[in-house]
Amino acid sequence: MPANPSTLVSLTNIPTPYRTHLYNSLAQEMETRGLGLHVLYMAKSEPGRFWNFEPGKHRYRYTFLKDWTLRLRRYELPFNPDFLPWIWKHPPRWLMVSGSWYFPTAQMVPLAVNHRQTTTLFWNESNLAYMERKTGLVNAWRRRTMDGYDGYVVPGAWAREYVIEYAPSAHHKPFLSLPNVVNEALFRDRTAELRQQRAALRQKWGCDSPGKTVLLTVARIEPIKGIRELVDALLHFEKLDSLILLIAGTGALKEELQTRVRKCGKEANIRFLGYQAETQVLELFSLADGFLLPSLGDPYPLVVIEASFANLPLLLSDRVGCHPEALQAGQNGLLFDPYQPESIRDVLRNFLTAGPGGWQVMGAHSLANAEAVFSTRRVVPPFVDELQKL
Repeated sequence: MPANPSTLVSLTNIPTPYRTHLYNSLAQEMETRGLGLHVLYMAKSEPGRFWNFEPGKHRYRYTFLKDWTLRLRRYELPFNPDFLPWIWKHPPRWLMVSGSWYFPTAQMVPLAVNHRQTTTLFWNESNLAYMERKTGLVNAWRRRTMDGYDGYVVPGAWAREYVIEYAPSAHHKPFLSLPNVVNEALFRDRTAELRQQRAALRQKWGCDSPGKTVLLTVARIEPIKGIRELVDALLHFEKLDSLILLIAGTGALKEELQTRVRKCGKEANIRFLGYQAETQVLELFSLADGFLLPSLGDPYPLVVIEASFANLPLLLSDRVGCHPEALQAGQNGLLFDPYQPESIRDVLRNFLTAGPGGWQVMGAHSLANAEAVFSTRRVVPPFVDELQKL
């Protein structure tokens, strides 16, 4: 059967709210050009995720493959036995694979797809600062897998460096740019509306104490997210009493860190809010003075882009994979080393010194940069242009 000359198939692990907007926008753009998008999901969810799948929000074709997920220690490895018959029956013009390179289903792609019919693309968001194994058999396996694709889709500079490091032939293959996008109507427009009620929101969330600077962190409370290191630095920060840090998220370290903060008598300054749905996160973006993400490793977090559209200054770890595109140090925020407590405290001192006037200027720069780099209209059409040239 000849490949469908008009279809892009995106093979990915699970449906996530942060991909819905991109897929909807991509499907709409492709439809205007007589093209189509079909998303194949390896599973409906995975541990530690709280999202509900709402079919009405997904305005593109999708299929859930049979999920025979393998569990190896802390790893979830999606395996979908019906992927091969599906792709052989419906060979697309382009097949874009995301998720982790080591997923069994993703491993099938370079070996099983007819590359003369279908151009295979690996959608990579990893970076060299977010790796657990850099040598040995796993490293060799990664190189062989990455090298088997016909081209690569990357959101930014660090993701491109990763591909070049692990795919020896990547220098001679196409790279397509696909920065992450978010729903601007929510994170730009809705937060702008909510900010008109900022005083009421601060009162609602218990952040209306005079003279307090409110910082927001939205992240899983897991070791890789650097929350422990952040708390350690803050508990020895001489100006902590002038701060309120709101941490929206849950995870394995939440109770341990919450107990430690309570024992130090700083629960009014460092607050663990637990998991918060999108509606609540929008309120938190609207009342905060700045956004802080202390990750020890992070591929390309969309929450940074959300905070940028929400007009917030960014205080980011230098291990956050999107910081080369999202952060212009000194203009829309500050960068720190999450492994160095004094680096964290220095950034906080500089931020507090800038004051509300400085924060307003930094937030405006964040929004302007988001519009230039991450807006849907600047990302999706050029991506489809490049796709059609393959």
